Amino acid sequence: MSDSQKSFSQSSIYKLVNKRLGLVLLLILLIVGLSSYFLEQYRLLTNVQEIAIQRANQFTKQFGGLLTNQKAVDNGNLQNYIDEAPQSNIVYSEGIIVKAIVLDNRGVIAARFSRDDFPVSSAANKILEKTSHVKISNSIPMETQKIEIDNQLYILLHFPVKNATGQTLGKAVLLFLPSAERLEYIHNSVLQTALAAMFIALLTVSFIYPVIIQLTRQLSSLSRDLLKANLQTAKALGSAIAKRDSDTDAHNYRVTIYSVRLAEAIKLDTKNMQGLIKGAFLHDVGKIGTPDHILLKPGPLNDVEFSEMKKHVSYGVDIISSSSWLMDAEDVVMHHHEKYNGTGYAATDDEVVAGKDIPLVARIFAIADVFDALTSRRPYKEPMDFDTTLAEMEKNVGTHFDPELFSTFKSIARPLYDVLANRDDELPRNTLTEIVQKYFLDDLEHILNHA
Repeated sequence: MSDSQKSFSQSSIYKLVNKRLGLVLLLILLIVGLSSYFLEQYRLLTNVQEIAIQRANQFTKQFGGLLTNQKAVDNGNLQNYIDEAPQSNIVYSEGIIVKAIVLDNRGVIAARFSRDDFPVSSAANKILEKTSHVKISNSIPMETQKIEIDNQLYILLHFPVKNATGQTLGKAVLLFLPSAERLEYIHNSVLQTALAAMFIALLTVSFIYPVIIQLTRQLSSLSRDLLKANLQTAKALGSAIAKRDSDTDAHNYRVTIYSVRLAEAIKLDTKNMQGLIKGAFLHDVGKIGTPDHILLKPGPLNDVEFSEMKKHVSYGVDIISSSSWLMDAEDVVMHHHEKYNGTGYAATDDEVVAGKDIPLVARIFAIADVFDALTSRRPYKEPMDFDTTLAEMEKNVGTHFDPELFSTFKSIARPLYDVLANRDDELPRNTLTEIVQKYFLDDLEHILNHA
């Protein structure tokens, strides 16, 4: 690989790492920030509720004994006591009790309290009245609920009123309004905690980032070297078999290029494209097991020899199955002699398929293979010209070739023929090198995403 190609690949990796780290960092910041926000808010609002509970207990402590006297309740003595008690109008720094309802054990309203300097809305009155009719368990010290009325936060408290010995005397419902100063304190504390947590997360990632980049650089270099080694091995194996079959490996290069161009025309995805490239170049790898007197026979094969020749498909499948990296080439290696009408052959008779059941990459390769065979010079024939080749192939549409794929191939065949037909120089090799670069080496982000 050239230095520029290597730099491009590393740049692609770093962009991917930066993108993923950025997303992870954003996710961490959101999780940490929101968690800190809600945790701190819960803690501080719980503190407000505790304060409200303390004030509610103070509110009911002095008059609670009057609830045992039904006559005092019915005569309004409790109401008078609350109205006259100076502490009922005390303003605490944490907030104020703006409204309250006190009931005795009969459920009779013994007294109501409202601050004259802080009238509440009808919505607050309805909530308070509704809550006063809700039965509360004596085993529950106090029920608290945060509610929002007219864009203001209130604490609704509902609790049994008890004497010093724990005897239930009645119950009370209070509406506590936290002070603006207390809510601002909550907001500032929550914000500071969330920002501090996010800063710590950001600082942590900034320390980790150089380590990740270094490890990624090493990993990408090793992965690239391993991929190059695999590609070189596949190239050497395919070329060796092709040269055993003839005196050149140019067929492997051309047929692979034709297959790729047809696959690009139908927008084949990268994963299948990689399998097609490997399979096209190694389609005849099984011929390593074919005897020389059959493989190199100048004339037609008899039935026995042809049966032996067909075994190269199963030999090829066995060879690539020993490599996990070559497994995606199996569809082409196993089915490259299939025909659309089902009269072709595969590794075994049981594996012969037809029509759309033939893997797409094998149907693509079948067209490319025949096109190259007809337009190439062989010891026993001269190459056909373009028009004769297409006319000959047209006769086999629907029997040998997939009609839809062949129709697409016809639309791109002429430029391919003009540039590559019967070429045995460096052009096919250079072109395939560019294809390999594109689908294997440049596409590292795709490789990582599907690893």
